[in-house]
Amino acid sequence: MVRKTAGYFRYDTPEEQAVPAEAYRCLCPLNNYFYPSIKITEKIRLEDGKCRKVYDRPKTPGERLLEPGDVGEEVKEELKRRAGLYNPVRLKIFLDKARNQLLRLNREKAMVLETSGQEVSARF
Repeated sequence: MVRKTAGYFRYDTPEEQAVPAEAYRCLCPLNNYFYPSIKITEKIRLEDGKCRKVYDRPKTPGERLLEPGDVGEEVKEELKRRAGLYNPVRLKIFLDKARNQLLRLNREKAMVLETSGQEVSARF
């Protein structure tokens, strides 16, 4: 998820390093409270040697922590409180702005390197 967000660029300057930090500040709550994922609950080996996977229902990591288990009630209440503080649309907008700023910074850096005759290899 980090590489999908920040790409494979090299971030050398303090300005470039601050932008991924801003992107992660938005990405973590989005991932933990709003993006569901599925987990394999079991693998069944069939007679023909193939494997069949059984998945649970999609849940966010925050929902998984709220299930009965090792986490105390105080922690669960804090997770619920934090989840209520976030607006997924605003987080996504800020994440997109940070990603666009990363692309802009990398483009500017590539133009400087090209004009100086250095080889540029960057991908997103």
